[in-house]
Amino acid sequence: MIPKQQKLLIIIPLFPRNIKEDTVVPFLAQFFNFFDENYPDLEIHICSLNYPFKKTTYSYNGITVHTFGNGFENKFKTIVSFVQNIFALLRLQRKHKFNAVLSIWYHKSAILGKIIANLFGLRHVTWLQGQDVKKDNNYLKFFSTKKDRLLTVSAIHKQRLAGNFKNKRIEVANVAIIPKGFPNLNTSLRTYDIIGVGNLSKLKNFSLFIDVISELKKSNPNIKAVICGGGEEIDMLSKKIIKLGLSEHIRLMGYLKNSEVRDLLNNSKGYLHTSHFEGNSYAIQEALYSGCQVVSTIAVEKKINNFYHTTDKTQMIEKLNENLNNFIPKINRERIYDPSETAQVIYKSLFESID
Repeated sequence: MIPKQQKLLIIIPLFPRNIKEDTVVPFLAQFFNFFDENYPDLEIHICSLNYPFKKTTYSYNGITVHTFGNGFENKFKTIVSFVQNIFALLRLQRKHKFNAVLSIWYHKSAILGKIIANLFGLRHVTWLQGQDVKKDNNYLKFFSTKKDRLLTVSAIHKQRLAGNFKNKRIEVANVAIIPKGFPNLNTSLRTYDIIGVGNLSKLKNFSLFIDVISELKKSNPNIKAVICGGGEEIDMLSKKIIKLGLSEHIRLMGYLKNSEVRDLLNNSKGYLHTSHFEGNSYAIQEALYSGCQVVSTIAVEKKINNFYHTTDKTQMIEKLNENLNNFIPKINRERIYDPSETAQVIYKSLFESID
């Protein structure tokens, strides 16, 4: 057995209660397991600030998770819990003597990580996940400095972050598919023509998804589509489906386990992604790895055979029609990024990079 030589503290807003809860930050939960397995000299502790709601310590596939149980916070509670969290992190640091701190999202977790790292002279890195690269992120606006070590989930977001905040110490640690947990590739008949996955919010723009299916129905009268997810717009979207006469053509599945979503992706021909803004969409990558032909409003940085980017509704409809008419089930999985490269970037930024 390889002795543990480094200790890493990861500070994150939320984390699964157990390995069966695969709907909570699925990529990050899977990636940290992968990271732990590929760096056996590393002892990982995860500090989850808001969820699970109960304050406790438990093991997640051998990774120690400490929960602070902050829950949903208002302004006053945030101030109180922030102070409490600092003292809790101080106790953890004195007990475990971490060598480095990785904060997830440039929000409260980044500020806490920065404080602990400064107090104990530790390397601190923040891994931004998406919307936190935007110019309206007050945590970045008021607390970031040019000395911050930052990671983004795509090169596009690195460019945007550097433009917004003039921070030059930015590297890319891509979201990447980890093959473990996917069903065998379905090379036979697929039940659904089009699938969408995500939170039913204005940001994800599923209203456009429904409009596109309505148009596709004209040339594909038996079209079958499915949307996986729940959220604030579910009632509006349900009414729109009924109004457009699509009740027999679009199924709203609600929240599903990540394993159930992957089964549906594996049983779908095409994936339609209509989001206004994205980090480096894990759902897109899951769809490609499941053999779906993807049409997306969000671009990716590499040329992928089964991927098409457009923000034009007419072009979406034309491409989806083309894909449905030419779909061949016996296609290979496609993967944009290698999780080993992501893990290497993170490890080096924490323990090996030179100032």
